[in-house]
Amino acid sequence: MRLQWCWYVILCLAAWGGAVGKGQEQRVYKVAAVPRTGGIEALHDQWSETFEDLLTREVARSIPGASFELVAVGIDEISTAIETGQADLLFLSPNLVVCTGIEFGFTPLATEKKRYDGSILSQYGTIIFTKQERNDIRSIDDIKGHRIEATSVQLCQAQWVELKARGISLFDSPSQVLFSYDQERIVYDVLSNVTDLGMVRADFLNLLETETQGAVRADMFHVLNPKDEPNYPFPTTSLLFPEYSLGALNHVPFEVQTAVARALWAVNESSSEAQKGGYAGFQVPPLSFDPMRKVFDSLSLIGQDEETGVWACNAPEDTWESIQCPPGKIRLRKQDVLRGCDMKNILCPDGYLCLCSPCITASSVEVIAVPPAVIANESDLLGFA
Repeated sequence: MRLQWCWYVILCLAAWGGAVGKGQEQRVYKVAAVPRTGGIEALHDQWSETFEDLLTREVARSIPGASFELVAVGIDEISTAIETGQADLLFLSPNLVVCTGIEFGFTPLATEKKRYDGSILSQYGTIIFTKQERNDIRSIDDIKGHRIEATSVQLCQAQWVELKARGISLFDSPSQVLFSYDQERIVYDVLSNVTDLGMVRADFLNLLETETQGAVRADMFHVLNPKDEPNYPFPTTSLLFPEYSLGALNHVPFEVQTAVARALWAVNESSSEAQKGGYAGFQVPPLSFDPMRKVFDSLSLIGQDEETGVWACNAPEDTWESIQCPPGKIRLRKQDVLRGCDMKNILCPDGYLCLCSPCITASSVEVIAVPPAVIANESDLLGFA
């Protein structure tokens, strides 16, 4: 309650002190966002009215000359966009918020709210699911030896940590891990037996049921190990995390940040921006990202460079670097990991990234005598990395 009151005071002071921005030079603030289902065109269709039209109109009331441009970036392009000045504000999922904050300094300003069946939701869960008739896969413990599919390694941490908690290795326990970069494709791949299990957002099956007018139904699938979340309307395998949030990099002036937060705070469900964007408004102040930070800590995805002392997340574009092997096993060389499915005669569909048994049992001599840094940098010596 105290935090909400402080934000209310900040926003009111920003409105009262609107003259602070008078005389400011023309400045275009770029809002970077990662396209979701539908790609770049869908991103602009859904969000340009909010992040370009609304913000330019409302922020310019107190800061003349300020305008906003929505820019699409890939997950592996976020760092480059920031470093080259192509991003001032970012609209990101919680895992990307955590990494951006650690590596660049990032202040979340507002969390997206959605409506479902009479409820306003500002959190979401994620699921591991299979076809309802798969009686051989009823819980996380049954994943071993089966195929599992996700969008990408950097977007399945919420499910990954649930596997780890039950002693299941995301990379080594399944017979194949597929990354298809598309939630809808994952659902259809489960239906058509391209994979045995899928990992998507907890609300996605219901969303797809609506979009397909019942051709694909949520009750066609079984969700593994659903948690008891009485205020969340969907079965969820994982904990709940904040919805996508808009935030600002440290170089964005404080008055611009507060003006942006004030503009989003005023959006309600009946506004044209919310209706166009398919959301119910924004929560200001934003929700805490501590739950996702704890996931990253648990998965050892955050580390400090021994030479520079700089903290960073594992490079999201490098799946090989993210592979974690169970105790007693080590990661294969990158080139061997990439061709691992071919070597086992397991099909990897075109356009997918697939992993098949990327870990190998190491002898006690290798484990004791060869530090991880040597394994990574001098892989040719042993044939592993």
